[in-house]
Amino acid sequence: MYLASVQEDPEVRQFALDKLVQLEMRLRNYNQSPYDMDVSGNVAAAAASSKVHEALLMDVPKERLPQIASSLGKEYLSTAPGDQCDWPLRGFLYGMNYRPMLVCPVRTKLANIWVVFLVDTGAPCSSVSGQVLEILVGPGGFVDLHTKVRINGVLIDVAKSQGNHEDIHLLGADYLGKVNAQLTCNYNNRSMLLAQQEETSDDE
Repeated sequence: MYLASVQEDPEVRQFALDKLVQLEMRLRNYNQSPYDMDVSGNVAAAAASSKVHEALLMDVPKERLPQIASSLGKEYLSTAPGDQCDWPLRGFLYGMNYRPMLVCPVRTKLANIWVVFLVDTGAPCSSVSGQVLEILVGPGGFVDLHTKVRINGVLIDVAKSQGNHEDIHLLGADYLGKVNAQLTCNYNNRSMLLAQQEETSDDE
């Protein structure tokens, strides 16, 4: 099911316009791409930079996440029965900017919940919101870039989402590389498929 785009929803359109104004003001002070890694190629150091975290997500308001999850047959932030869905993961291209969105379980020792992710090949590190981190590790339990979670059964460190996407959860290049992912998008019917090309091992 294809959800209403920014053009079709006046409230979302106004939200996007407000974010665009804020973003333009911030970008005037930038001298590099929001997704640049540091000069050494260190992804962790790059993720600690506010510039890296300024993803251009004006068209995915947090209020839409429960609806996105529901359209994929899950209840947002509810308890998942297991820590892994069968590969490949299926989702759809959301909104006027064709954002690849999917839902999958995220697990720690404290919780195992359904989380909606934007698949973002331009983000060096995966991240989740502060709200989700509190559910997964408890208040004050988060350590930036060193909080381990299992995203669809795969162990990975996550950052805390910041800036213009502080309420949005990203599957970044670190996760996609670890699972040797293959992302397929069909712009005709707005479907997407994230396949795992081979098994991975945990680096614990």
